Amino acid sequence: MEISVIIAYYDKVPNLEIVLEAFNKQTFTDFELIIAEDNNDPKTEAFLQSKKEQSFFPILHVNQEEKIGFRKTTMLNKAVRVASGETLVFIDADCVPHQEFLKEYKKNAKNGEFLFGRRVLLGEKITASIYKEKTASPLPFFSLL
Repeated sequence: MEISVIIAYYDKVPNLEIVLEAFNKQTFTDFELIIAEDNNDPKTEAFLQSKKEQSFFPILHVNQEEKIGFRKTTMLNKAVRVASGETLVFIDADCVPHQEFLKEYKKNAKNGEFLFGRRVLLGEKITASIYKEKTASPLPFFSLL
């Protein structure tokens, strides 16, 4: 496995649905997804079980009880321990990757260096459309301008 993508997630299955759809369209295919859930919601587990069969990449799920409060970093550390990839990529569950995201990440990764990127806020109208259609592709280029 070349890349382990670790997705920080909390309680928004519609976000996760769109993100998984985007990863199913990646041009780079040697990766696994690890959902690091700072919660233990049965809805998330059921959703991920249904998606595991529809995805060409492995999906792992690590979680914890929510009772103690916000523990995102604890979950990320737990996800790192189960990762099998040579390279780790961290994103949040509300960030939808472009189809070339992992290809470009792999191309630009160098040993001993960290890469980072910025997200693009699409605005309320486009975001509402993404949730309604449950897909981020194709995004209307001219409306992004």
